[in-house]
Amino acid sequence: MMERYSYKTLDFFMLRTPVLPLNEFFSCFPEQHSLIENVASYSLESLMQLSRKPEIREAILVASPSLYRSLSKIDELKSKPNVIEAQVVSSVMKYVIRMMSRPTPFGLFSGITVGRFSAKSQLDIKELSHYRKRARPDMGWILKLIEQLENDPLILEQLTIYPNALIYKQGNRAKLPYLTRYGKMKSGANDSISVKATIVFDWIMNYLSTPQKFSKVLNQMELEFPGTDREIINNYLQQLIKEEFLITELRPSTVDKDPFHHVFSLVDGLQGVYDIGKKLYEIHETIMFYNETPVGKGIETFEQLSRMTNDLIPMETPTMQVDLSLADQSIRLNEHIRKEVEEAAYILNMLSHYTEEHLKKYVEDFLEKYGDHKEIPVLELIDDELGLGAPETYRYPENRKNSYALKRRDSQGKIKQEQLFMELLVSAIHKGQHTVELDENVIQQLEEFNDTQLPPLPSMELYFSLHTMDQNSLDHGEYKLVLAPNPGSNGAGKTFGRFLDILEPNLQKDLTLISKKEKDLYPDVMWAETSFLPTSGKSANVMLTKNYRDHEISLSHGSITPNEQIIAISDLVVGAKEGRLYIRSVSQNKEVIPMAGHMFNYHHAPNIYRFLIEVGLMRFDQWSAPDFGYLMHAPFMPRIQYKKIVLSPAKWNLRYPNSNLKESINADKLKNWVLIFLREWNVPRYVYLIDSDNRILLDLDHPLHLNELLKNLKTTRHINLIEHVSGFENSPIHRSDGCLAAEIVFPLTIDDAIPKGSSSVFPFKTLSDRGVLGKDIYLPGNEWFYAKLYGLDSRQNEFLALYWEECVNTAKDTGLIEHAYFIRYADPDPHVRVRFKFKSNDKSQLFAQLFQKWSDEWFKDGYITKFTLETYEPEIERYGGIELMKLAESLFSEDSYVVAGLIRLNRFERRELEIEQIGVLSVIHLLTHLGYNKSECFETLNEKFDVKDYLQDFRKIRSTYMDMLNAFFGLNTSQTSSGSFSQELLPFFESRANSSLTYYQKLEQHRSEVLLTNSKDDIVFSIIHMHLNRLIGTDRKLEQKIMILTRHAMNSLIQYHKRKRTENLSRI
Repeated sequence: MMERYSYKTLDFFMLRTPVLPLNEFFSCFPEQHSLIENVASYSLESLMQLSRKPEIREAILVASPSLYRSLSKIDELKSKPNVIEAQVVSSVMKYVIRMMSRPTPFGLFSGITVGRFSAKSQLDIKELSHYRKRARPDMGWILKLIEQLENDPLILEQLTIYPNALIYKQGNRAKLPYLTRYGKMKSGANDSISVKATIVFDWIMNYLSTPQKFSKVLNQMELEFPGTDREIINNYLQQLIKEEFLITELRPSTVDKDPFHHVFSLVDGLQGVYDIGKKLYEIHETIMFYNETPVGKGIETFEQLSRMTNDLIPMETPTMQVDLSLADQSIRLNEHIRKEVEEAAYILNMLSHYTEEHLKKYVEDFLEKYGDHKEIPVLELIDDELGLGAPETYRYPENRKNSYALKRRDSQGKIKQEQLFMELLVSAIHKGQHTVELDENVIQQLEEFNDTQLPPLPSMELYFSLHTMDQNSLDHGEYKLVLAPNPGSNGAGKTFGRFLDILEPNLQKDLTLISKKEKDLYPDVMWAETSFLPTSGKSANVMLTKNYRDHEISLSHGSITPNEQIIAISDLVVGAKEGRLYIRSVSQNKEVIPMAGHMFNYHHAPNIYRFLIEVGLMRFDQWSAPDFGYLMHAPFMPRIQYKKIVLSPAKWNLRYPNSNLKESINADKLKNWVLIFLREWNVPRYVYLIDSDNRILLDLDHPLHLNELLKNLKTTRHINLIEHVSGFENSPIHRSDGCLAAEIVFPLTIDDAIPKGSSSVFPFKTLSDRGVLGKDIYLPGNEWFYAKLYGLDSRQNEFLALYWEECVNTAKDTGLIEHAYFIRYADPDPHVRVRFKFKSNDKSQLFAQLFQKWSDEWFKDGYITKFTLETYEPEIERYGGIELMKLAESLFSEDSYVVAGLIRLNRFERRELEIEQIGVLSVIHLLTHLGYNKSECFETLNEKFDVKDYLQDFRKIRSTYMDMLNAFFGLNTSQTSSGSFSQELLPFFESRANSSLTYYQKLEQHRSEVLLTNSKDDIVFSIIHMHLNRLIGTDRKLEQKIMILTRHAMNSLIQYHKRKRTENLSRI
């Protein structure tokens, strides 16, 4: 069961409303349309009349200039609705319905404002004439402008340039993980690049460690490389800028600054650019004038703006982006709404079993390749040549390595919750009920099933529509809160991000409190706003925000954040712990959590950005929209409601049964099938048609709306409908011309102290700053020979017992190797990994011939089916450092001898020996020879393992273990069979005693000198883990059992002799 954390709703919220009142919907699509002779013609005429209203025509102009032009032509021709092109009719209808029913911000279709909680509600807003527009050039247009400016030699030579922060090296190549291409990257184009890192390239990068003017760099290079033609140098620098290895100061940040003002102000200070500077000034002034015009009064000015911007930089898409403020901060919601939202937040977190299978798989791949103590520079890690490459499902750029189908792995708690919902929903459908009411008993059961181990997100946002008759009803608790189809975000303030410049100034202080809450909860973490320029310029419109955090990770552009608060991407390394990845700043030795203060979907971002965000979020249990499993795909799913909260409106899934997608659909058959479905499943008249994040309100009794539904179903074969909860009279936001649909964004922060769990401070030195790449990597033939032997499976023990010692001794006696060791693994095929350390590199060829001879014999005898040669990358950090790694390899070699002997003894000579008993004695021998006395052995084991597990198993043979340990520690002289068994094993263990002691002495030396890259306990238990891997294989359950039995045995030994001492003292 999850620990119950509570969220607190902050004192403010965002109200989002469309610009047209809902009564306009019934003006166009009458409720009593049976009284109208031709309702389709009536509605078309009504739509066209409505579309001529200036406020609607301006909204269409901003959203779709092409549709605006089509409507203008129709006006000129005075065409009637029945001859209007179908596409225009459909587009106008969808746009107008959106302006009536959908609150999501989009141009002039809807507006936003900030409201607050109060003891009494206030839901009246000002007239449309009070709304305020904010227009700014589209980011796609701005990036094209920057491209034109940078291509002008006169302008370029005056600009300051600096290296791209994303540059990293692979041998003699310099690479970039992605390119912006000025925001116009085409789908499928190569979005990564590399160049040869020549002496000239390296000189430029070093010289630009402090940004310089282009002209100064050019002049300095002429001096540095005499005899090189100036034009060649100039072209080389321009090529580096074009390929984005160098960045000019024109590239705007998406954080804390107006990008157009940034470019405009820089151009204003340049010489010889009067014409373009004048045009930008005129555009700036026209924008200011347009922003002051009321909605519906800015058509001519906006058309002028479009002409001015297109004359300067032609665009096929709109060149301006517009948002709308309601300019009214008087909205108030009753305080009891706050409590309902907090209840909903708890339930949604309790229902969440959010898993990212691609990240689970990536953690497994990381541990397989690097182990659990190595840290890898982030840019190296996601490079598919240097590291693992990006996780599966990453697309920018595509991971070139093999991709496997990711299977969803639900936890037991998730399965139990899903089963409970199945029972509730099937019961409701059977009884003909439209709603499933969750009571306290159900909530308690759902709580008990939640098995998450991660802490919740520090903050979140929830989106609700509010349904009530009026303010008075709301204040008396008569309302419903309906969770939106897109239910919120994973960080408070994100939805406010792009609108901060048009919301009330006091909001800035409120948002600062969110970042303060993050720091208070996790003071040892560096929270960093992460910014970048996307490959699609238009996408950047939603990314323009402010940074309220102490740090910033800036990718692909400059930043106005002070240098001491910038975290360089080259400073970041990635490691793994506790089943997740983490990001660490090498310079600050702290965990970094990259964040985003906007709503851009990071799944569409370059791999490096997405990876930073996703790894940062891995620390937390993430909530998501309610997932009811396979029931989500049923033809009908009832409403799910808890008290006044509708967690999931009723849904209908229409899947037309036509398996051949290429086969055309008969329109009459399709319509008949839909009508039958609507009747049989009791679909209400008013529903929303859902398409991803888009939704449109439909009246299914209206022929135009039914045709829209049929058109979508014919195209996709599958559509989703959700109910319109409550009646239209329950839309409480009131304006003088009618009631408005509304959606409210509630930000929340966690209201509890969260158990710290794993520390974000890293006390041990690491090798993350590794200098020359590959210094701890051994290719086949260089110092180490590493092979994987496949096909052994059930014959592994037989093979190791018969061949290991003989082969290693042969190679040693012939002077080919110093030592060798083996481990067992599965990837997923079981195999044995063998590693041989050459005496010198010139022995590699002779050893390869010897190994070939062995492998031929093994293959002939049916032990192996194949072997592969691999690169050996020692887990240096895991075992304490470079010196300790070399000693660990010697210890592994001696331990491999020990295990081969023990297997031979157990398999061929003393079959009655239990492998658990051998394992317990061997673990104790290792612990005592690695610096732990009897008490420390027990205390350390007691901390790491559950004292209750395997107690019954231990008690059955407790006397056997006591005899073994007494003999092992020389605490009695009895010659029991168990004691004799202990003495028989000691010679095997003693053969590794010297290497264990040598390792322990060096470990203690490094610990006193603060040189360890890992804790002593972690190092020692890693050695023990590898020993048990050699002894019993990859059976982690058996390994766990041996460790717990060792704990029980040491406890019994200590307690027994403690009692004996007490008894002896009492006799004195």
